Amino acid sequence: MSQQELPEGWAKCALSEVAQWGSGGTPRAGNQNYYDGSIPWAVIGDLNDSVVAATSRSITELGLRESSAKIVPKGAVLIAMYGSIGKLAIAGCEMATNQAIAYAVPRPEIIDQRFLFWFLMSERAHLVGAGKGATQQNISQTLIRAWGVALPPLPEQRRIVTALEDHLSRLDAAERGASTALRKTALFRRRTAHQALAELNDVEWQELGSLLSEPLRNGHSARASGDGTGIRTLTLTAVTKNQFTDTYTKMTVADPARVKDMWLKPGDVLIQRSNTPDLVGTSALYSGPEDWAIFPDLLIRVRTNATLRPDFAQFVLGAPQLRAYFRDSAKGLAGSMPKIDQTTIEKALMPVPSLERQAEIVSRMSALSADMDRLQKTIESARTRATHLRQSLLREAFAGRLVPQDPADEPASVLLERVRAERAAEPKTPRTRRKPPAHTPEPTSGFVQETLL
Repeated sequence: MSQQELPEGWAKCALSEVAQWGSGGTPRAGNQNYYDGSIPWAVIGDLNDSVVAATSRSITELGLRESSAKIVPKGAVLIAMYGSIGKLAIAGCEMATNQAIAYAVPRPEIIDQRFLFWFLMSERAHLVGAGKGATQQNISQTLIRAWGVALPPLPEQRRIVTALEDHLSRLDAAERGASTALRKTALFRRRTAHQALAELNDVEWQELGSLLSEPLRNGHSARASGDGTGIRTLTLTAVTKNQFTDTYTKMTVADPARVKDMWLKPGDVLIQRSNTPDLVGTSALYSGPEDWAIFPDLLIRVRTNATLRPDFAQFVLGAPQLRAYFRDSAKGLAGSMPKIDQTTIEKALMPVPSLERQAEIVSRMSALSADMDRLQKTIESARTRATHLRQSLLREAFAGRLVPQDPADEPASVLLERVRAERAAEPKTPRTRRKPPAHTPEPTSGFVQETLL
């Protein structure tokens, strides 16, 4: 926004003029005398786009003195410079930070603390775009200090913050409601599947191994071809997402003779034999064209005999009872992905009602699932609209279109010139590091409702 495009009373300046900036440091790793002290020490993982009331780690006074870490005052605005560029927080108590975090102590005679916070939030995408680095994108404190801000008169800043936070609090409430609705939808899916399976206690249950038309089969994994030729092979994600599309395949140099019996056919059920604890045993039913792709080693193929419909088998395998069975049966060394084997799958108990009843259950559950899918898409669409509205609110706020200007407000340009003149007339004083707090202050919460300075 050029000076000519600024709303009446606004002025353009650098962030270095509206706050005192600095960054932290990290005491030498391995020295136990530097850590687990009384000084909260924030790292990027502690930044939460709200108030940081507590940090995951702390340092000692010795660690503070013998490193470039500094005490940041309560109310300072924190911003990540490395990795998660633009991630924000407000210090809820005095604390130190590492060197990946820049901090700003707003000059209250020029800028409202929360106005600065929300301005930086509105600039996040641009700050990310300014990041540099081959392995990890980062921005510098120099770049942040030179970053331009369109500054309204101080009273207008406060009006903007009040209006913005009122709108955002409503959006927050709507997003919480949408998240709750999504959780309830997922819970309803699980409960109805559990109930449908529990109602089959009046029929015979058999081990899956006795209901196969051919033995279970592990897939084959070969390296990617690199040139787009070769044999199309599913990825594990195809089953996780239950989406058998080109997106979730790769072309590999698999030996055609070795994989001749691994081509997919409609009705194949594929089970993940290794994944995270929540996903191991996840299954999906393939209903696409014959011989479209093969499946990788981490999948096991199930082909049922004439007494068990593949779609009914998939329903049972996805029900909470069978998911729990696979999760509890998985084995693995510490730090490795849990695994199930063919024997575990063969011993899975399956109800075997009549084919007509199987078809009726599949039809009923498919219709219910389709209804839940539509509801979920509606909720997710509402969440997407809320995200866009949040971005629009921030954009409008910092373009001067959220609240009206008041001609009685002192123009920001006049304020800046007066503050610059006063600062130039002040005697220079040496900068000293603040002493660490004698104790950890009480945490402060409720960023939107209270001013921390």
